[in-house]
Amino acid sequence: RVQELIELTKKYNPEIIITTTIFSNSINILYEMFPIIYLSLGGINQNNNFDLFLLPHIKDLVKMMPEFNLRYDPIKMISFDYGGNFEKSLIVANRKEYGIGEHEFLIITVGVRLKVDLFQEYVDIVVNFLRKNKDVKWLIVGEEDIPTIDLKYKEIANTQIRKIKYIENLGEVYRACNLYLNPPRIGGGFSMAEAVVNDLCVLTTAASPAGALHCGRENGVGNLQEYAKELERLYNDKNYRYEKLKKEQAVQESLSYKNLIPKLMEHIETAKKIYFERKGMNNE
Repeated sequence: RVQELIELTKKYNPEIIITTTIFSNSINILYEMFPIIYLSLGGINQNNNFDLFLLPHIKDLVKMMPEFNLRYDPIKMISFDYGGNFEKSLIVANRKEYGIGEHEFLIITVGVRLKVDLFQEYVDIVVNFLRKNKDVKWLIVGEEDIPTIDLKYKEIANTQIRKIKYIENLGEVYRACNLYLNPPRIGGGFSMAEAVVNDLCVLTTAASPAGALHCGRENGVGNLQEYAKELERLYNDKNYRYEKLKKEQAVQESLSYKNLIPKLMEHIETAKKIYFERKGMNNE
């Protein structure tokens, strides 16, 4: 599969490659052939080689890098805040397809690394909330095997938690939910952006780079204790949940693609210049 991707890329001979991948077996090979930009979705990839890193909320990411044994390169790592190009779904998913009742309070979490993102202390807080509120269901989208839930909470995993693989019609599902839960993590930005566009309030920590970018740092909470209290308040107070959503939607509207295109074009030229310099070639 990697070889097929390499050959297909060589066939089209692009001027630039822009990738959002967290890890790729093909990128390091393509790095020898083309200029490559890593466009972060809120996380950071230092497993592969890139000419330029475009990072949202770069100050937050830099602070978190030592914790993950990552290195900061001030020359190649560029601040680039952006939103998601999402439209509100015209369709609302049928809750019955996911085993959710019409009048139940549905919370949702989406991700591709939930085995890591749903760490035990966080899961404990959400499960404690579920136990106190029997009308709440937690829909987890992305991974069905999550040890922090499966090993410790088998009984509730069979009653108040639904786990499904990633689905294409996320907007439809978001419109059937009541609240999006973002665990403290580096990524998850586009999932939150699409949720907000589909009128779904997001609960995140202010320290989560993607949460701060897409929902506003001022709309996040400070720690897990505050997170638990905010979860209760958002569950009990529909008006407060609506007010918080409107603030998050204002943040999304400020991240206009129209304003970012000229900046992106500048960064593309910079990446091409770096590529030609490292290859000892003239940029003609």
